[in-house]
Amino acid sequence: MLIAPRLITTAVAVLAAALSLTPATADDRPTATARPLWEAGIAGIVGYVPDYPAAGRNRVQPLPLPYFIYRGQFFRSDTNGVRLEALRQPRFEFDVSFGASLASNAGRNSIRDGLPDLDYLLEAGPNLRVILWRPQPSSRFSLELPVRSVISTDFLHFGDRGFLFAPRLSWLDRPLDDYGLRLHVQLGPDFATEKLQDYFYEVAPQFARVDRPAFDAQGGYLGTNLDISLSRPITRRVRVFAATKLSYFGGAQNQASPLFQDRFNYGIFLGFSWSFWQSHETAARAE
Repeated sequence: MLIAPRLITTAVAVLAAALSLTPATADDRPTATARPLWEAGIAGIVGYVPDYPAAGRNRVQPLPLPYFIYRGQFFRSDTNGVRLEALRQPRFEFDVSFGASLASNAGRNSIRDGLPDLDYLLEAGPNLRVILWRPQPSSRFSLELPVRSVISTDFLHFGDRGFLFAPRLSWLDRPLDDYGLRLHVQLGPDFATEKLQDYFYEVAPQFARVDRPAFDAQGGYLGTNLDISLSRPITRRVRVFAATKLSYFGGAQNQASPLFQDRFNYGIFLGFSWSFWQSHETAARAE
């Protein structure tokens, strides 16, 4: 288990150097006219995350993720989701929202020992964004109303895990001061259908034991999350970021499950993104 503090200490050192209080230059903050029409890259993330919602154990998990951004005049795919620009209004935006959860080996958590492993969870679905306040062009306070379909996968098999409704109050500020910082804060509850709650909390009779009685999970309130992320450009192609996720599960629908271990969870994420392939053509409109 010594790998955990070593990974986190190394990532913190790299991030601290990157976030040192040296104002970003003009080259570090891409302007509207300088942004490429499309770009492809990879993000490297190290997370210290719970095994599942309301778990009593965290683990370190590294994850590489490819990404693609397209900034077309009528269609866009970027950090704000996938959307048709024709559906974008001054006070309302309609896009596609995404989410994901890391896999977890049941054998490494004593309360889940003998149960099936938890695979990666991939989420996608429509999102309505209501702009409540925009104090300046680079910042906004909004209400997000995403409904996502959830599937589990080990990249060989796929399973339907129902739906997740995750309304959020969201504050986005970019850039922040003169350092090219981007701050994003979100707060809100999660509501999950029975299939997703079963995946986390149900104990089928064949897996029951003295300290883990059979339990039939129900759909409903899952928990409330506070997400805070901060990122900074290092060059026009490289950006570093840090994030934390604080979760409270008191009053959750399935807190009587023997797999429900802790009302408080937290996660820490550190990483970078590298845009290694960019178009020469630039976007026609600012983000």
